[in-house]
Amino acid sequence: MKKLLAALLFVSSSAHAITGNELLASLENKEPGVRVYGLGYISAVADMTRGTIQCPNPNVTYGQAQDVVIKFVKENPEIRHFPASQIVTFILKQTWPCKGEI
Repeated sequence: MKKLLAALLFVSSSAHAITGNELLASLENKEPGVRVYGLGYISAVADMTRGTIQCPNPNVTYGQAQDVVIKFVKENPEIRHFPASQIVTFILKQTWPCKGEI
């Protein structure tokens, strides 16, 4: 877990600064407009990092990326205070590393 926390400190992105807590709250919100914000946030970070930081198979969908992020954030409450962009980037990179970065 220490490696995870250290990695989160060094991963950066230019996405709007919200925390993992705020991201999860939007994803769990029953109001469609609020939930779409969280899903769009994950998709935007995925787009910004695709091919440079994370390299998923071309057949990987936004839905898969969203599922992976949601699962990780729910299962790791100790990291939710970090910026959501760092959390999402870290998760996507760990899930779909680029060649030579495993």
